[in-house]
Amino acid sequence: MIHRCSQWNLRVSWIVGPLAAVLAAAALGSGTVPEPRYRVAHWTAEDGLPQNTVKALAQTPDGYLWIGTLYGLARFDGVRFTTFDHGNTPALRDDAINDLAVDRKDGSLWIGTGNGLVHYAYHCFERFGAERGIGEVGRV
Repeated sequence: MIHRCSQWNLRVSWIVGPLAAVLAAAALGSGTVPEPRYRVAHWTAEDGLPQNTVKALAQTPDGYLWIGTLYGLARFDGVRFTTFDHGNTPALRDDAINDLAVDRKDGSLWIGTGNGLVHYAYHCFERFGAERGIGEVGRV
C-alpha cells in the first residue's frame, strides 16, 4: 500500500512532468522564456521565526500560515511573523509545538504541544490539558 502523501506526490509528478515538457517546448518555439510566476523565499529566526526548526505547518482559512517550532508558534501574514509562546500566551505552557491541525468545521486551529492540546479560535487560545482529561504526550 502506498502512503497517502506518496500517492499525492505521484499524481503531481504525472501532471507536472508533461506540463513542464509542454511549457518548455512552447518557450523554445517562441524564442522567449516565460516569466516565473512564483518567488522562493527563505525565512529564519533572523526574519522573525521563534526558532529555525519547523515541526508543523498549517494554513487557516483566513490566509494565515502557522508555523510550529521548538521555541513557540508563529503566525505569518505574508509580511511579518507574530510569535506566541509561554511568555505571552498563558495557554501555551510548553513552547515546543509538535502538531498543527485546522478544524474543517470552523477553520480554527488545534495546536499539539508536549503539555496538552491548545485550541485557537476567535483570537483566543484555550488549553485542553490534564484538567480536561487530556494527558501528557506518551501517557495514556
